[in-house]
Amino acid sequence: MTNKTDPSSLTAAIRATGRFPQRAMDVVDQLLASLQEARTPPPHPAPGIALDRFEARADMASFVGGGWGALVDSPTPHRWMTRTASLAVPRLDGQNRMLHISVVGRARPAHLKNLAVAADGNLLAPACQRRGVSRWTVSAPLPKTSLTGAPYFVLTLATSGTGHVRGVEGAVSLAVAGFVIE
Repeated sequence: MTNKTDPSSLTAAIRATGRFPQRAMDVVDQLLASLQEARTPPPHPAPGIALDRFEARADMASFVGGGWGALVDSPTPHRWMTRTASLAVPRLDGQNRMLHISVVGRARPAHLKNLAVAADGNLLAPACQRRGVSRWTVSAPLPKTSLTGAPYFVLTLATSGTGHVRGVEGAVSLAVAGFVIE
């Protein structure tokens, strides 16, 4: 029998339907609500001013979301994500955009290969490219429909598993240095 809260069943449901199940979105909503009290939301443009680029590095105030560990202040600052993590992103100018996620450290190939990325619950098509010994870039097109409407959308990442890393508390999956939408 499959447990509806089991993360592996969540990943399977995402792959099967192309959308995050409502229970996953509920978890994301709860995480964002709890973080809203503790952190200032990322800046968004004044009415009538459109942004054409957004960047959220792990050490920036614009890195607001749930499922992330504490900032690791190393040569490349990053945050470890649990199995599922989210980021609040201001909507840009409504054009088709590209999302780029910088992953650093010792990533397990399966965590990158099975990474699911969604914007407001709509599954994207990420592609992973190695950028050296311990760096990867995960890129995915963001359709303009995900960038129109309310001032923010929720970017959600889900991996197929977690592991333990020496010096890091709890089970983690990927070390993310930042996000860029351009």
